[in-house]
Amino acid sequence: MDATVKSKARLAASGGPLEGKSFPLSGHFSIGRAPDNTLPIDDRSVSRRHCVIEETDEGFRLFDRGSANQTRVNGIAVFDRLLVHGDEVEVGVSRFLFLEEDREATSVVTGETNLEPTLVLSQMETLPSARDGQWAAATLAAFLRLANGLPSVRTLDALARELLEATLELVRADSASLLLPDASGDLRSSFSASSRPDGQTKPVVSRALLKKVCEDRTALIASQGDAAPPSESFVLSNVTSAAVAPLVAGGSAAAVLYLERRGSRFNQQDLQLLVALAGLGAAPLQNLIRVADLEAEARRLRAEIASSHNMVGSSQRMEAIYQFVARVAPTDSTVLIHGESGTGKELVARALHANSPRSRGPFVAVNCAALTETLLESELFGHEKGAFTGAIAQRKGKLEEAEGGTFFLDEVGEMPLSIQAKFLRVLQEREFQRVGGSKTLRANVRVVAATNRDLEEAARRKEFRADLYYRLKVVSISIPPLRQRREDIEPLVRFFIRKHAGRVKRTVTGVTPETLECLRRYDWPGNIRELENAIERAVVLGLTPDLRMEDFPDLIAEAGPDGGGSTTYHGRVLEAKRQIVRDALAAGGSHGEAARILGLHPNNLHRLIRTLGLKEK
Repeated sequence: MDATVKSKARLAASGGPLEGKSFPLSGHFSIGRAPDNTLPIDDRSVSRRHCVIEETDEGFRLFDRGSANQTRVNGIAVFDRLLVHGDEVEVGVSRFLFLEEDREATSVVTGETNLEPTLVLSQMETLPSARDGQWAAATLAAFLRLANGLPSVRTLDALARELLEATLELVRADSASLLLPDASGDLRSSFSASSRPDGQTKPVVSRALLKKVCEDRTALIASQGDAAPPSESFVLSNVTSAAVAPLVAGGSAAAVLYLERRGSRFNQQDLQLLVALAGLGAAPLQNLIRVADLEAEARRLRAEIASSHNMVGSSQRMEAIYQFVARVAPTDSTVLIHGESGTGKELVARALHANSPRSRGPFVAVNCAALTETLLESELFGHEKGAFTGAIAQRKGKLEEAEGGTFFLDEVGEMPLSIQAKFLRVLQEREFQRVGGSKTLRANVRVVAATNRDLEEAARRKEFRADLYYRLKVVSISIPPLRQRREDIEPLVRFFIRKHAGRVKRTVTGVTPETLECLRRYDWPGNIRELENAIERAVVLGLTPDLRMEDFPDLIAEAGPDGGGSTTYHGRVLEAKRQIVRDALAAGGSHGEAARILGLHPNNLHRLIRTLGLKEK
C-alpha cells in the first residue's frame, strides 16, 4: 500500500480491519470502540475510549486514555507521545502510519512472495580476504569506529543513523533501511537513509522476504532475473537487487538491514559486509529494545499506582480529568483544583505528582482548615527555636519537607489573609522564611491547591487575596460531584467492595440489582467519600454474599423507585417521611419556617426534599 499523504496530517491504516483507508487529522481526534469516537473501531481488543490525538503547538500529540491493552507507537507502549512523520500507531489489531504534509512513509511492506533469493549466506561466514590493502584498511577503520561507537548510543534513532551511515559507506547501495518487523512480518518501525541525489529512502519491502530472513536467520540477495516473474514491489520502485541481513542476538532476529540497488546487482562480498555490520549492531539494538520495554513497563506501573488512588471511572467527565492529568502532570505549573468535599481532589493531586518529573520526590499535604492561624504558619514555613512559647527547638516546615516534590494545599480557601501574603511570596519568588527567622530559604516545589469554595467570589468580597488567587489559578480543573457522573457509581462500588472485602476477609460478590439502582439514584452529598463509607459499612454488617438495601443507611435505601415498593419497610418509611415534610411545609407556609419546625438547617431540608422526590415550592 502506498501511503503518500498530501493533506496536513493523517493516519493511514496499514493493517487490521481498516487497512487501505486514510483519516485526516485535526483538532481532537479520538479512537475507540464506542460509536461516538472520531474513529470508531469494532474490535474487542480496543477500549471504548482507547486514545486521542490532539493538535498542539508542538504538533500532533497522542494520549492513551487508560486503555486495557495500551496504545503502542513503533512497538512501544506509550501514555503521552508527540508523533513524528512515519510513526506506526497500534490500536488493538489495527495499525496506522502517522503521515505529515508532502512527506512519505519511510517504508512500505507488501505481501507478494514471488522473489527468489539468488544468494543465501549463513551468519557464520566471514569477510572475504581483501586483495586491495588500502580498501581493507579503510574497511577495518570503519568497523572499529562503529564497534566503539554503537555500545554508547542511547536511542534507537541514533543507533539506526550510525549503523546506516556506516553501511552506505562500506556497501554501494541506493538506500539502506533498518527494519523492525513483528512476528507476522509487518513493520513495527523503520529507519532509512539514502545515497541518491533525490534523497529517496522509501523501500518497498516484501513481507515474505522479511519473514524468511528472520525465521531462517540467514542473509540473502534477491535480484530481478529471468528465473522468476517480475516482483511487483521491485517494479514499483525500479529496484534491480536487494540485500538483506538479520540482526541476531539472543537466538532471535530483532531487526533486519535492508539494502536496495538500481541498475546493478549485489554480490557475495557485499552480502558478507552486510552480515558483519548486522552482527555489530545486533547486541546494542537488543539492549535498547529491552530498555524501551522496561521504560514502558515502568510507565504502566506508575499509571497503575495513580489508578490505585481511586482514579476510577470511565464517564466523559472522568475521561476529561485523565486527559488533564496527562497534559499537565509533565509540567511544573501551579494547579488549582475545584470541587465539593469528597470528590477526590487530593487523588487528582496525587495523580499529577505520580505522573510528573517530580514523582521520585515527596508528596506533602497540608489542610489549611484543620489548623489555627499560628499553627498553620508554623506548619507551612517551620519555626526557629524560641520563636514563640513552646518553640523549644528549630523545626522544618512542610515546604522544606516537600523539597524536590509536590506541595499540596488542601482547603486553601480557609487560609488566613495574613498567611496568604506570605505564601504569595512562595509562588512569586520561590522564597520564604521560618517563623522567627531571618534566613531566606528557597522552595523547590510544585504547588497544587484545592478548594471547595468559589475563590473568585471570595476575592470580590475581600475574603481571599485576588493576587494569590490568580497565582494559584495558573492551570485549574473542576472535579464534578458524583451525582453528575452517576455512570461511574457501579465501577466505584465494585472497586470499594474489592478493597474492603479483602481487608475484613469477607467474601462479597457484588450488590443486588435493586440495591445498585438505589445507589445510582441517591445524590451522594458526601460524594465518593460518602460512597466508600457506605460500602465499607455494608461489607462489615452485611450477612449475604450480595450486598442488599438493608445493609445501607435508610436514606440511601429510600432513594430507589418508590423506596423499594409501597408495601415494603423502606417504602412505608419513605412515604411517612414525605408526609412529615409535606405537613411541615403546609404548616409553616415557607421553606425557612418548615425547616425551623422540623429542626433542620434550610440546606438540609432542600437536600431532603430532593432525596424524597418532592417538588420544591
